[in-house]
Amino acid sequence: APTDAPTPAPTDAPTPEPCTPITEVLATLPTLAAAVGAASETVQGALTTDGITVFAPSEDAFAATIAEIATLTNGAVGINELLSNQGILDAILAYHAVLGARVRAGDLTDGQVVQTALPGETFTVDLSNGASIVDSAGRNVPISTTDIETCTATIHVIDRVLVSASVLAQLLPTTTAGT
Repeated sequence: APTDAPTPAPTDAPTPEPCTPITEVLATLPTLAAAVGAASETVQGALTTDGITVFAPSEDAFAATIAEIATLTNGAVGINELLSNQGILDAILAYHAVLGARVRAGDLTDGQVVQTALPGETFTVDLSNGASIVDSAGRNVPISTTDIETCTATIHVIDRVLVSASVLAQLLPTTTAGT
């Protein structure tokens, strides 16, 4: 008598690879994490939506930029002033995000103009001497680490804080032409 071969067990769909939450990456960048924590709910929500790219300043980038801003403002603006001025903080953070796209290093092209989450503000990719960004204030910002993938975002670590021309204009003390 023929014997019935055992019926193979149904196979489950492959288990998806676990992904890294963006909060784990932010934990390695405590100044950025503090800035995001101090931002408006709107900016916090935008930075945690699915399918974004974040150009994340390193700890050294924050220290250097805070020193640069303090010099430009004759000591009037430091990290505490930036974290407590939600409008400027939100603008700085939004300028570091590209919504609706996970942009990987291989997607960047020399001279590419990138629309940021800060309305009306862009930056330009410069690949002529390594990967960097030229912000709208004309500052060259090297990209030091690329393609950190999280559950919701692609993150690139940068060596300076991006500052848009509009934010820089708000930070600089106004001067009056005198005689």
